[in-house]
Amino acid sequence: MRDYVLTSSSREAIDAAAGIIGTQHADIAGPRLLSDELSPAVLDGAGEEVTAAVFGPATFRLDVRWHGEGNLPQLPAGVMVTEGQNGFARPAAAPPAPTQTLAVAGIEEVRAETLRRLINGFGARDQAHLAIKVQDAVIRAGVLTDKRVSGATLTAAEEAEAALLRQAQKIYLALKANGNRLEALAAAGQLPADFRDEVHWKPNA
Repeated sequence: MRDYVLTSSSREAIDAAAGIIGTQHADIAGPRLLSDELSPAVLDGAGEEVTAAVFGPATFRLDVRWHGEGNLPQLPAGVMVTEGQNGFARPAAAPPAPTQTLAVAGIEEVRAETLRRLINGFGARDQAHLAIKVQDAVIRAGVLTDKRVSGATLTAAEEAEAALLRQAQKIYLALKANGNRLEALAAAGQLPADFRDEVHWKPNA
């Protein structure tokens, strides 16, 4: 079993890909617009509404869980294929073994706080939804980068979208960096009792 994300700026191409793959050897979800998964909540003080226009030209996404042998069949030109986690649920992980030391317990508490802040900051429902949002953002950033590298000029809407994605990246990396720093303190037995306070999660804290 393999999971894939298919994207294309052409609805016709993504529909044709779904027809080629079929449902005999695959589960298919979509297509849907990538912009439906990008949240304006990643911007501090961005306001309550960011219109769909900021996301630029439509990019369609198709989630595929492949049960057939080998790789996917040949797909139409213009369809980008990425192997990895998509919207299909993964088998539940085995429950973690009981923590053996206070240091391990502290590390797990920091990881849970990091995840909570990422989920809230990106407007996700849960960890799986967060992973989808991050993957969609990475794919869309790649599309915009490829256009710029090819010599084409981004539209005003695309420039606004690129700025949104860059800001989201900064917030994501800052949260991960602070989480890693606090994990190191926990491993050394030096985790502050108030590690959940905002002062420990500011950029360059």
